[in-house]
Amino acid sequence: MGNPEATWGEPVPTTKPTAAGDPIWFIQHPGGREKEASIYEDDDHAVPCKLDAVDQSIKGVAPSSQNFYACDSEGG
Repeated sequence: MGNPEATWGEPVPTTKPTAAGDPIWFIQHPGGREKEASIYEDDDHAVPCKLDAVDQSIKGVAPSSQNFYACDSEGG
């Protein structure tokens, strides 16, 4: 409804290196519904989504390939 781009701006993909603390928009299809963007970490919409850690390694995954965040999301 309305004009979300006028309110939030337009998400533009980038290849810019990431850093902890960078803001993110978590784009998802929660519960199989239409696409939504999560921009907060909490139900109260008080804490914007951001990267908590970047270039992390997890056993069995490409080294330094993982970024961590705590965006509010729903399985899709």
